[in-house]
Amino acid sequence: NLCIVCGRCARVCQEVRVRKAIGFTYRDGRPAVGTPLELPLAETDCEFCGSCVDLCPVGALMEKNIGPGQVTEQSVSTTCPYCGVGCQLRLEVREGKIFRVSPDPLGGANQGMACVKGRFGITEMVHSPKRLTTPLIKKDGEFRPASWDEALDLIASKLKGYQPNELAVFAAGKCTNEDNYVMQKFTRAVLGTNNVDHCARLCHAPTVTGLAQAFGSGAMTNPISDVLEANCLFVIGSNTTYAHPVI
Repeated sequence: NLCIVCGRCARVCQEVRVRKAIGFTYRDGRPAVGTPLELPLAETDCEFCGSCVDLCPVGALMEKNIGPGQVTEQSVSTTCPYCGVGCQLRLEVREGKIFRVSPDPLGGANQGMACVKGRFGITEMVHSPKRLTTPLIKKDGEFRPASWDEALDLIASKLKGYQPNELAVFAAGKCTNEDNYVMQKFTRAVLGTNNVDHCARLCHAPTVTGLAQAFGSGAMTNPISDVLEANCLFVIGSNTTYAHPVI
């Protein structure tokens, strides 16, 4: 009843996301917005990116788990952790919990777009009841809850039992640059070893090596936005449509 048939949702679905999951239909001779053949969204090409919800100016399209009475108390800008595109997101917080995630329209990499993981997956992940909220220590084959001080003291005592050349540290691509910097600093300054590695070298060793030999540095030579300026794209070993739908 709220729909004013402005077409914003249909345009973003068809022209920007190129899914054609929703569009104009006609009911009783009047234009309306719907799915092809009135199919449920799950049976269309909808990728549940939420762009139609973001652009609806009258609230005819809303997230089903969010009511009109949920007011944002704090808005936090962050970078989506799921892949390397670097989408900028806004976390809307109420009573200390994230209740909505929306793409930042000023985000350089995503320009107001998001995929289903960034748009709807973060809230479920952060507040999942299956997440660990306290350290666990294994004793007699069973895990038991422990305090952070107890867990860190145990880790420190275990590490003291090794010589520096017996240790190696493996950092993660999901961590921030600052976290990885602290990790290598801890490895060298505290553990006393240079045996530190990173998943980017392990997973992307062929591409890093090839880029370094061809261009002098094992990193991308252009920003993602340059894709729009290219007349031809040569893609190897990537299903970009499914792995990086925002790109």
